[in-house]
Amino acid sequence: MKYLIRLFILSFFLMFTMFLSAQNLDKHQWNNRVLIIATSNSSSGLYLDQIREFKNANEELKDRKLVIYEVVGNEYKMTNYVQNTSTDFQAITSDLRSLNLNTQSDFSVSLIGLDSGIKLQQVDLLKKEELFRIIDVMPMRRSELKRERW
Repeated sequence: MKYLIRLFILSFFLMFTMFLSAQNLDKHQWNNRVLIIATSNSSSGLYLDQIREFKNANEELKDRKLVIYEVVGNEYKMTNYVQNTSTDFQAITSDLRSLNLNTQSDFSVSLIGLDSGIKLQQVDLLKKEELFRIIDVMPMRRSELKRERW
């Protein structure tokens, strides 16, 4: 039963990420990598731990061209580390508003690459070291690093 619940949650967030990507993330293609941290409960322990995980990593996030979307229920907040900007929470489009789990255990972290492809999706806490390792082995990131050395 626990496996089915996790599968349902993962399927939900994959669908949710595709809708969010189509609605709000097209502007980031080829410019930014996007990390989506999603939950329906702003007091979720996993959500709060995930936000704390990236709290003091601004330079590393900027270097990897990351934009983080925090999606909480029917609202989202965006932090662009490259431009050093952040938005307040704002309403998600009506198509996204209808997507909402009624469980306390919903949580997802999704990484979208520069090419807008989903590179990672999980329902557990993502450590910043693991995120950086995943990004640093991507072909486009390797090219960025190679160009910086020249």
